[in-house]
Amino acid sequence: MSKRNSLDAKDFTPILDPELERSHLENVKYAEQWQICCSKSDPEGLKYIVQLGVGIIVLVFSMIQICVADHDQDVSIYFSLISMIVGVFLPSPKFVQNED
Repeated sequence: MSKRNSLDAKDFTPILDPELERSHLENVKYAEQWQICCSKSDPEGLKYIVQLGVGIIVLVFSMIQICVADHDQDVSIYFSLISMIVGVFLPSPKFVQNED
């Protein structure tokens, strides 16, 4: 007796109509939204806003600590934090090799 696969052939039927495919993708996108308080939010957008907010808070905190530090106080940790946050937010360079 052979085991039957749990996936049926109908699960693999391609969608040939582009408009139907587009509406299916939009439905999938809307299904992946997060319900927060009284609104629906895009997960990627919300993550971006939270990362941006935390980054700005760390930058401002580090700059304030550097400004109010005494001359004999070590502030290298704050410069390291600023460098890390700037490195996270700036995109890495992409080198394109010419085929000349």
